[in-house]
Amino acid sequence: MRFLQIRVQFSPDQEMLMLNDNVMRINRESLLTDTLEYLRQNTHSFYHQLQVVFIGENGIDWRGLSAEFFTLLSQSLLKWEKRVLEVHENSLVWFNPDHTQGNRDFYYLGVICGMALYNHHYIDINFPLALFKKLLKLSPTLNDLEELSPVEARNLKNLLEEDEDVVDILFLNFTVKGQELIPNGGQIQVTKVNRQKYVDLYVDFVFNKSVKNQFKHFSSGFSKGCPLKIWRMFHPEELQELLQGSPKYEWQELQTLASYERCSASDELIKNFWTVFFEFSEENKKKFLMFLYGRNRVPVGGFSMCSLKICQSDGPDPDDRLPEAQTCFGRLILPKYSNINTLRNKLVHAINFCKVFGRG
Repeated sequence: MRFLQIRVQFSPDQEMLMLNDNVMRINRESLLTDTLEYLRQNTHSFYHQLQVVFIGENGIDWRGLSAEFFTLLSQSLLKWEKRVLEVHENSLVWFNPDHTQGNRDFYYLGVICGMALYNHHYIDINFPLALFKKLLKLSPTLNDLEELSPVEARNLKNLLEEDEDVVDILFLNFTVKGQELIPNGGQIQVTKVNRQKYVDLYVDFVFNKSVKNQFKHFSSGFSKGCPLKIWRMFHPEELQELLQGSPKYEWQELQTLASYERCSASDELIKNFWTVFFEFSEENKKKFLMFLYGRNRVPVGGFSMCSLKICQSDGPDPDDRLPEAQTCFGRLILPKYSNINTLRNKLVHAINFCKVFGRG
């Protein structure tokens, strides 16, 4: 794709990276609070690469820790008690229009998203395409509303197709959720003549008017967090993928790209590993990605952009040991388990409960 070629240019200056002192030290238990406190200090140089240290852990951030940081931070943002974001029925996420007293909250949300983009990491938040259109100063459409809120969009599309007498008996006026779309909108009935205007204003209300201040501060923060403005040359779909990763999980591709150390694809241990992996549910496969890479999103360009090396560990008592991951290098260290059931149990335990980094 076009933006895979462009992304080579979309990198921090190498001389600046040598001067990097952007080290964020955070606790897992208070990750969001610590992140916001760090950003409020105004000591971060956004042109420099971010380095993350989890307090109490000895992992070194060769991108694996910071990748996990943004994934975990995304989850914290979705659970933020201030309810900055709201999750729609299709799992897409939009700004909370009722959150009107915390503009700085949206600013820091934007900063975090911009930092993820600048540092070539992914945000695990399903923003709709409309957000990326707005960042690129393009107008969302009824099709964008259909992505975010299918029921609302379906009702509006039906309104555009109804006969005149049906439109009249719907008794709609130019208001949405008690808000007037135009002056005296509560007194103006929707008719066959003006229904297209009503639909256009409805879409504008959802994506623009109702979240005007929220987006204004988010956009300001996004530009701060990603100081290189080359992102403005992307199409909305490309910018979305750069921030959120590819939506395609081609799991077979992961097996194809794998290389092996102290073992081979024909060994029983490796055959058992892939048997167990492909038995996993989609959720557990994504947990495996998180365990191995510190993120559960697929890179732009697919798994072919990843490195996966499976190394057989020849230590004593393999059935008593868990798999390990060197997340920064995509390296899975697999004890030589005696049977497939042991491998399955140990791997499931590792991807669900081993969250502390001892290897960068």
